[in-house]
Amino acid sequence: MSENLQLMRMSDFAQFCGVTKNTLILYEKIGLLVPENRAANGYRYYSINQFLTLIIISVLKAAGLTLKEIKNYIDTFNNDSFVAFLTERHRVLEKELESIRHMKNMLENTISVTERAISDISSEPVVEEHNEQYMLVINFEQDENRKERMYKIGKHYKYCIDNGLSKSLISGFIKYKATVESGNHDNEDGYFCEIDHIPESSTLFIKPKGKYAVLYHQGPYESIGLTYERLLEFIHKEGLAIIGNSYDYEMFGYLSTNDQEKFIVKVAIEVASTL
Repeated sequence: MSENLQLMRMSDFAQFCGVTKNTLILYEKIGLLVPENRAANGYRYYSINQFLTLIIISVLKAAGLTLKEIKNYIDTFNNDSFVAFLTERHRVLEKELESIRHMKNMLENTISVTERAISDISSEPVVEEHNEQYMLVINFEQDENRKERMYKIGKHYKYCIDNGLSKSLISGFIKYKATVESGNHDNEDGYFCEIDHIPESSTLFIKPKGKYAVLYHQGPYESIGLTYERLLEFIHKEGLAIIGNSYDYEMFGYLSTNDQEKFIVKVAIEVASTL
């Protein structure tokens, strides 16, 4: 403490404020918090009032502002700018909270779906009742190579995540009815992401409520044709008819493991009884 009780040396001021000396040096360097006085011997002195400025800096940093933004705000500080700043930060934080809430719901849904899949996984085909699902689907072009499709998938997946549309992290491939019936089981017609609300988008796709023949595929995607053959045999044996599309849900894929032998895909084909 200097002889002037209103001033403190840098080390004392840093300890008093709970910051490091390096932080104070940085703030001085960018003109954010300049010492009240600097003695001939080079010692820096801060006033007690500057503690309040440091609090403001800490609050603004916690609100997400950069040091440059904080400096601009402090340099132009007045009553009107204070209200405008608070209003804008409130808007930004509300948007961030909404994003966090959506991410939380998405993770909860993913956990629920995955845990249910783990308990339901069977090597035998079954018939399930599925509810209606909203999806965003991108269709593939026949002349697209694998690299082009992977880029398209990544862009679509990111769009759904970034815009708060995805219901869960589970997504997959869609094969339209004609493709399933053609026996070309290695070809996908498009890629879907399940969403939790209807967006203003022309790519909205609705998976119908109804019966689905289901079989879990375990192993590399390249061998999924064998799973389709088993499922189609089951459909024929049970007196069922294919009336809609097939959905390959990636329950455990590249997001969960690099070992393709551990991939698990839930294949679901819309069916109806012929009796």
